[in-house]
Amino acid sequence: MFSDKIFRSWPSVLLAAAILSALFGVIVYMFERLLTPGGDISRATPGIVVLAFVGYILVALFIRSKEHPD
Repeated sequence: MFSDKIFRSWPSVLLAAAILSALFGVIVYMFERLLTPGGDISRATPGIVVLAFVGYILVALFIRSKEHPD
């Protein structure tokens, strides 16, 4: 369904993971600013950013392992 070209080189994988995690961070930050009194950032925001980054890397590793089976 999707092209796996983005997962062939590590610099593009890391760049895409950083962009995706930054987007998640901005969304969570906006929700926290809107929904919490005082608009303080909780510990959940950096946690979600890190989980999005690591999750993207794990998916890339999974797709790369399917590309070159041993």
